[in-house]
Amino acid sequence: MRILMLSVGTRGDAEPFVGIGEMLRERGQEVLCCFLEQFRHVAEENGFPFYSLGSEFLDAMLTDELRPAIGGKGKEQMEAAGKMQRRAAEIMVDIRKREADIIDGLKPDLIIYHISCTYALCYGMKTGIPTILFNMQPGIVHEVRGIPHVWYPRWFSAKLSYRLARKDLIQSVQEVAETFMPGTFSREEIKKAIAEGPAMCNVSPTLLPQPSYWPATQKVVGFWERKKTLNWTPPEEMTRFITAHEKIFFVTFGSMPNPRPKEIAGMFVEIFQELNIPAIMVTYAGGLMEVDEYDRDLVKFVPSIPYDWALPKMYATIHHGGSGTLHTSLRAGCASMVIPHLGDQFIFDQMAVRAGVGPRGIRISKLEKVGLKKKIRDLLHNPAYKANAEKIAAQMAQEDMADAAWAFIAGGSSD
Repeated sequence: MRILMLSVGTRGDAEPFVGIGEMLRERGQEVLCCFLEQFRHVAEENGFPFYSLGSEFLDAMLTDELRPAIGGKGKEQMEAAGKMQRRAAEIMVDIRKREADIIDGLKPDLIIYHISCTYALCYGMKTGIPTILFNMQPGIVHEVRGIPHVWYPRWFSAKLSYRLARKDLIQSVQEVAETFMPGTFSREEIKKAIAEGPAMCNVSPTLLPQPSYWPATQKVVGFWERKKTLNWTPPEEMTRFITAHEKIFFVTFGSMPNPRPKEIAGMFVEIFQELNIPAIMVTYAGGLMEVDEYDRDLVKFVPSIPYDWALPKMYATIHHGGSGTLHTSLRAGCASMVIPHLGDQFIFDQMAVRAGVGPRGIRISKLEKVGLKKKIRDLLHNPAYKANAEKIAAQMAQEDMADAAWAFIAGGSSD
């Protein structure tokens, strides 16, 4: 079976597709990956053929003009957010054309797709080719009680948020269908395809047990991540740094930018030096920047590092709250605090607090030294956070979702 993995978004929206793709390849399936150009290496490092949706989407999101949309304040943030939405909509027109060309050319037997890739659903409806939505969040189509839809703020009514989100999704799919397949589907047919179509939730059942009120077409399949250390050897200086310290903190904002990366990095450095906490700080997408002066024996900046290698050696993580980063932190037994930037990161902040692995986080736009120092001190000195994280890690270590995920994908039992 030729299976196309299709995703648009940040690195955290690509990595899980490769993770589940590895499981499918082990079962003899041909797996192809189609992501944004920035994540070509995510597929190719793990040996998958790659098809590019271009680089413009993330390039635009990282410009100085649009950075205030993530982490900005007041009027500046609102204006940048409006510009970002308009620019993203323009770029998605071209991305969907590429998506259509790639799917039409490859003619896959099955498509596993990200919520942004709505042409895949239309293609499946037209051709009968199976398509499966792969959610990075607790819920996209069907409600998770008590948790508002990712597109809405956490204080919003959960039930109402899902009703409104489904309406928006139906409209989006209808627009794509009318662009590429005019007159083919009615609104009711699209509504039914969304409501009844199969979807997998990329969340650990330790954090989100399968909701009893979900239909059989919706499945919590556990958290999937690719093997990141296949062709990677740790630098000696990193090994020496880790060996020389205890209770190391790991700070990363993943693919998230913000308007003041150097200022925020400096804030962290000052706190770590004042509290004598050794720390590794990741500058991957520019959300944090190396400062000019700091204690290099206590703090280490790195452009990137495989989380699955580093986090088992850490005491605690401070991160943006991406699904992948939180799951990897908890699998490693790390106490964890979220600095949410947008979207589902507020949901994962809430889940981390409920799990008792760290204090309530501070959103990036409100980050200031006094409040952050208080939270970091709490994260370091409250032993319950680490104990709860280690308990969750032990539970997650018992999860083996491969057979259940394969059965769901192959059309077997969804119980």
